[in-house]
Amino acid sequence: MAIANPVLFYTGPVSNILSGSSSAATGTDCPAGNLVVMGIVVGSGGQLASLSDSAGNVYTPAIRQSVVHDAEIWYCNNNLHLSSSGTFTATVVGGVLGYRPFGAIYVGGALGGLDQTAGLSIASGTTYTLTTPGLNVATAIAVGLNNPDGYTSYIEDPSWTELIGSPVSNNVGGDFAWKILANVAAPVTWAPNFTLSQRVDSCMAVFDITPQPPYPGFTTVEWG
Repeated sequence: MAIANPVLFYTGPVSNILSGSSSAATGTDCPAGNLVVMGIVVGSGGQLASLSDSAGNVYTPAIRQSVVHDAEIWYCNNNLHLSSSGTFTATVVGGVLGYRPFGAIYVGGALGGLDQTAGLSIASGTTYTLTTPGLNVATAIAVGLNNPDGYTSYIEDPSWTELIGSPVSNNVGGDFAWKILANVAAPVTWAPNFTLSQRVDSCMAVFDITPQPPYPGFTTVEWG
């Protein structure tokens, strides 16, 4: 069974949302039974304490990188259906600027769970390379998020696909991207570029997308 490419079903606002307040409606349906991954940033020294949505899904933190700014990836495995009128709600510990949900995707059939993560911060530079440890699974999807200083042109790693950033959907000063790895249980590398020197927090989470039982097309037979 081939795993479908991720579907971007929510793009967050440029402005922050106060802790405990809900986002705007997603605007796009997110079917049940998928892996849902959200990239999120928190302002002014805060960090996310919880994330949920109006369908009752509760999200788990995969990784947080917070040295110069903040970049966090949260996920929910085997989600409940979230309609196009659905919203997200997050609580923040510390900081005064609230949170900004960068974007959310769903990946059909990817229910194997979190495999590896990686985080990196740079104080100055136009490029960096973020690399995970070797994977424990052969088929996976990597999701990356970076949060740089500001609004500047961004050049995606050519082996990755950009979901949100500059210039794909909007220029909100960061990037949300993905890469599918098939039959390669090796480290994953993400190496984007900026046209101007930046301070950046960047993180990556890699999820097992090996199809989980029951496998479509197969019938379970009980022998008596």
